[in-house]
Amino acid sequence: MNETILFYDAFISYRHVEPDQTIARKLFNLLEHYQTPKALSRKGVPSKLTRVFRDEEELPTSKNLSESIQYALEKSKYLIVLCSEETPKSKYVAQEIEIFKALGREDRILAVLIGEDATKCFPKELLGIKDLTILNKERENKLTVDIEPLAANIH
Repeated sequence: MNETILFYDAFISYRHVEPDQTIARKLFNLLEHYQTPKALSRKGVPSKLTRVFRDEEELPTSKNLSESIQYALEKSKYLIVLCSEETPKSKYVAQEIEIFKALGREDRILAVLIGEDATKCFPKELLGIKDLTILNKERENKLTVDIEPLAANIH
């Protein structure tokens, strides 16, 4: 990771529809009030998160949302993507993932599955793509498959 000073512990990315908005709000409140267990604190883990970014909390009066979002992503340690059946339809979630990847923080993207059907919830920007070659007696078949990310499931 570069030498950027990080201001936010996490940036919550989600589609602005229900139930995604309600879950984003609840997750924001839970993270902002989270207290690290004492056993971990004694081992040097910070006792709480410093700040969590959620656009409705941080940007109510911003004049240039795209610049503000870009800046918040640059200053965030982790990107948390809420994944519902509506998430793949959001160009903004896709852009936030791409920006975070371009910052070299792909390994700090956390997916939270909030939809019922995982096969419909992950935006393509979160999918790993793997080319496979299947050999059999008659011919060689080439196949490309999408690999779903490891995700926390709240259902």
